[in-house]
Amino acid sequence: MDWTRLKLKGNRLRLRLIRFLGSLGFRSDMYLIIVAAVVGVSAGLGAILFGSMVRWSESFFFEILPKHVDYHTQWIYLLPLIPAIGAFIVGVIQTYLVPEAKGGGVPSVVFALVRRGGFIPLRVGVAKAITSAISIGSGGSAGTEAPIIQIGSTIGSVAGQILRLPSQHMPIIVASGAAAGLGAIFNAPIAGVLFALEIFLQDISYKTFTPVVIASVTASSIARSVTQKNLAMFGVTGNLSSLTYQWYELINFTILGIVCGLACVLFVRVFFKSNEWFALLKLPSAIKPAAGGLMLGIVGLILLQTLQGSGETPAIFGNGYNWIRHLMDPANYGTNVEGLYITGKILLALFALKMLATSLTLGSGGAGGEFGPALFLGASLGGATAMGLDSLGFVISNPTNYAIVGMAGLIAGTTHAPMTAILLLFEITGDYALILPIMIAAVLSTTCAQLIDRHSIYTHSLQQMGIRMGGLADLTILRKITIEQIPLHSIPMIHPNEPVEKLLATAQESELHDFIVTDPQGNYQAMVTGEDLRTALLCPEAIPLLVVGDIAKPYPTLYHFDTLETALNKFSMHNVESLAVVAHADDQRVLGVLTRNDLMRTYQQTLSGMRK
Repeated sequence: MDWTRLKLKGNRLRLRLIRFLGSLGFRSDMYLIIVAAVVGVSAGLGAILFGSMVRWSESFFFEILPKHVDYHTQWIYLLPLIPAIGAFIVGVIQTYLVPEAKGGGVPSVVFALVRRGGFIPLRVGVAKAITSAISIGSGGSAGTEAPIIQIGSTIGSVAGQILRLPSQHMPIIVASGAAAGLGAIFNAPIAGVLFALEIFLQDISYKTFTPVVIASVTASSIARSVTQKNLAMFGVTGNLSSLTYQWYELINFTILGIVCGLACVLFVRVFFKSNEWFALLKLPSAIKPAAGGLMLGIVGLILLQTLQGSGETPAIFGNGYNWIRHLMDPANYGTNVEGLYITGKILLALFALKMLATSLTLGSGGAGGEFGPALFLGASLGGATAMGLDSLGFVISNPTNYAIVGMAGLIAGTTHAPMTAILLLFEITGDYALILPIMIAAVLSTTCAQLIDRHSIYTHSLQQMGIRMGGLADLTILRKITIEQIPLHSIPMIHPNEPVEKLLATAQESELHDFIVTDPQGNYQAMVTGEDLRTALLCPEAIPLLVVGDIAKPYPTLYHFDTLETALNKFSMHNVESLAVVAHADDQRVLGVLTRNDLMRTYQQTLSGMRK
């Protein structure tokens, strides 16, 4: 593939699209909606393919292999080798073939947005899909959301690279790909949108909202039409529709929200302690995931030998979605399901073992996400809390209600994204009846978790990379402040036919370095910077013959409604210290000049004020 030629063709296509939309009266950035739709279609198909890869991997490790080695009977002690083999393959790929694919999917995407302008190589998305499918399919305790977010983001990034999108548009398309992937894999387009806006862009405006919505809805529609699955991911037909609760149970849900917040802090700390422990472990990088996989297999073997029947697959293996579905069915509580008799104590044991299993899988370098395990932990903790409160004399309508609310609490507390958690649980359960308890638990869990540890499971990793997130994030501040909030400088305007000698004299008298070139009506034409003047002084004998128009350059302008992010991008791209601010694209009257120093001073003052 001739990548350079492809980029040239993509750039020409983008410019033609902009001109075509402009001829119809649309703004120049409206082409992003079309790009977002294409990214959504691609991400939807990518989600379908990735889901199939995970199922193929599970079939190989737990259906095809058992035909040759019956580890459920006399060979049960070979079970730990299954996740170890899968993790070893993952370690080899991540160490020797695609080292960039290491690490969590969500922090990696944020890192690419903040430090690399949204650039994600295609091979990273492909490698993440392969390694995650192998890791989850071989029993690794991880979710499918982080890999598909990485896949969707990669699709968005590659599309942006081909079309040569401007730097201010690249993050929007990358986040659109992430939203599309999450929306397609969970059949939850609204949650996909909120997740992208809360975690990646941290900016809810028309400019960012519209492309993200288009991508997420398109991807979900593609996934539904191909798979013919229009039901909620964890919906239980005939049961959830009849779930109700009494108003006084809101006290119970309040308790559950606080419990979830504490559990989130425990989960995050155990998770990163595992990361630290494996980092100190003196083993080759390619072997560490296999070591974690072997430990996971031993934990699974202990579960089978003590609590679960030996003829079953350990409940803590894989993404755990089947077990979540079991806990969503009220009829399963107090009965035997896949070798486990569901009681409060059993659910607490599953909570602890799943937390350990996830920490071993991902802490050792395995591939996958934290979202899926958090759902499992929330369902287990919610069900256990319901059965515990029932034993204490509290009125409990249905333990399934608490499993649903617990999932919202764990997602909200671990990610610090309560809006995403609320909408995700509504979409994946297909039931609106529990929206009030879900909101209470999500908000309380997030609040409790933030009071104890201000870092989420994502920002903890980003902090280690030197990246700030949340209200103090660099991009958040730069996107919230517009140029009209900053006092502009007024500098002398010059005309293109004036002699350069006069300009040099003015520069010496006023100690100004940059000058705006305008027409007689005051409309912007160009700029003369200090660097341009110094270049002219290299040939002093030619100065008497030069006019301002000979040395002026058509540097870009800023609009008063532009954000500091847009301004900083233009300063960096053209390496200038000041830029002219005009009223509008159709009104080039110069309103003043913004300097790089003023921009950085405003940023620092805003950052200091937010920290107080």
